[in-house]
Amino acid sequence: MTVPDIAIKVSNFKCFGEVPQGFDAFKLFNILIGRNNSGKSALLDIFPNLVSDKPEFELHLHRSGRPPELIACTPLRRQSLYERFRDAPPLRGVPYQIPQLIDELDGGRFTWRMHGPRDTDSLGLELRDKIVEARISGNKELLAHLRKGVTNPFHRWKFYRIAAERDIVPELCGEGDIQIKGNGRGVTDAIQRFINDSHLPSELVIDKMLSSLNEIFGPDATFKEIICQRDQSTKCWEIFLNEATKGRIRLSQSGSGLKTVILVLAQLILDVHGRSDLSNVIFAFEELENNIHPALLRRLLGYLLTFAREKDAMMLLTTHSNVAIDFVAKKEDAQLVHVMHDKGVSVCRTVSTYAHNSFILDDLDIRASDILQSNCIIWVEGPSDRVYINRWLEIFAEGRLREGLHYQCVFYGGRLLSHLTAAPPETLEEYICLLRANRRVCLVMDSDRQKRDSALNSTKLRLQKEVEDSGGLVWITGGREIENYVHADVVARTLSIENSKQVTRYQKFSNYLNAQKKKEGDRFDRNKHEYSVRFTREMSGEDCLGVLDLTARLQELSAQIISWNDIRA
Repeated sequence: MTVPDIAIKVSNFKCFGEVPQGFDAFKLFNILIGRNNSGKSALLDIFPNLVSDKPEFELHLHRSGRPPELIACTPLRRQSLYERFRDAPPLRGVPYQIPQLIDELDGGRFTWRMHGPRDTDSLGLELRDKIVEARISGNKELLAHLRKGVTNPFHRWKFYRIAAERDIVPELCGEGDIQIKGNGRGVTDAIQRFINDSHLPSELVIDKMLSSLNEIFGPDATFKEIICQRDQSTKCWEIFLNEATKGRIRLSQSGSGLKTVILVLAQLILDVHGRSDLSNVIFAFEELENNIHPALLRRLLGYLLTFAREKDAMMLLTTHSNVAIDFVAKKEDAQLVHVMHDKGVSVCRTVSTYAHNSFILDDLDIRASDILQSNCIIWVEGPSDRVYINRWLEIFAEGRLREGLHYQCVFYGGRLLSHLTAAPPETLEEYICLLRANRRVCLVMDSDRQKRDSALNSTKLRLQKEVEDSGGLVWITGGREIENYVHADVVARTLSIENSKQVTRYQKFSNYLNAQKKKEGDRFDRNKHEYSVRFTREMSGEDCLGVLDLTARLQELSAQIISWNDIRA
């Protein structure tokens, strides 16, 4: 199957407003992700209309009294343009011969309103050259010619759907055609008829469904057979599974996750029985993660993607699970579409960057602490920096912020700074990406300035921009090193010095200590961590924070940590 090269959007429909929302493009595997009630299911609701002969919406689905509209946008490709225009005479009002016109249209986009399979209205023409666009986009004869060449590529496709609310229950023997409903009704009847009716291939259940079930559940469970038996009192058929460790179990007494997988397999294997070509079939599955362990969900998603690739069938899945974000990473035939609320209406955005993925996690309210990790990392040069920052934060935030719970300090080592990046992971693969460890980054760096007009080096400037562009925080010390924030009174108490002077902004701290006490700076250079512990023991009260820009920086840092941890006053 060639996935239709088209954008499809809808306006004035359910939770969607006047601005059309939907799919900028289609892939073989399309995951709609967002919060509950964000509009994911409503987006699936357009497909029964899209595959029908006449895409008309029922009146009760209109928004604000305006009729819903399906809007399509078709890329203009040179080959199709040539086929469309090769025998056409010059168009009135178009100042180009056909070959030049094709050159100008190539790479553009034609937007149209869909009324039926071949019943359309042109809405606009967008070209690479805006001057040419302004010159010809209003030409009615040209638009009419373009309109004749576009059709609904999904017309008369088959659309199968599994709802978020579903169950598989015992059922009476059905009559007529087998019908599997999106809520799970009909699955029991379908399985028993495939097993027992001589004109149906029983191997689809006893071999194909069983092997697929074990593929998805392995190694957590192994099933030996799928059978159906009828209860004599109710006359209803029920599905039984023979599991290696538990023996025969009733499906009605099993978990919802197992029922979901069986429903999916019944639709993929039994519902399309007899169709040799699935290249014009859309499968839509809603919230498969309900009552499913993340590991099982990953295997189920993997099975579905493999099925889509092998059978050439397109899939649409709605979810609010972050598992989907990692699953589609670097898969060219899969995409994420983020559906969210914005000022009372639903909007859609195709996810294409690391920043978009990060915003999804925010929208779903997923934090690193949900997986027993800190909600942000403070990257510091070495152990002594960690000691200072922990103590300063403890004093400034009055003990509300704790390392290991609200944040974690991690060392980068000064000489390794040039090998780090905070750019989106997919852009600078030759660097070690800070965002891979945690997407919430605070980076503390010594300025290393020796005088006021000294410039920051290129590595620090690059990292400052990358971290801030990713939504993180950068703290470049107001003085030469982090020790230049240490208050003179703290030094005096620690080293038993009377009338200790304050270290100046750009003074090397070891030279400063040597001036305060003979060879004290030399000892400091040999063990900075020991001195940081001694100094911080003498820090108490906010007076010790009044050096350079320390208070302002701690205000920024604590506010960022509080925001990322959603700490409320």
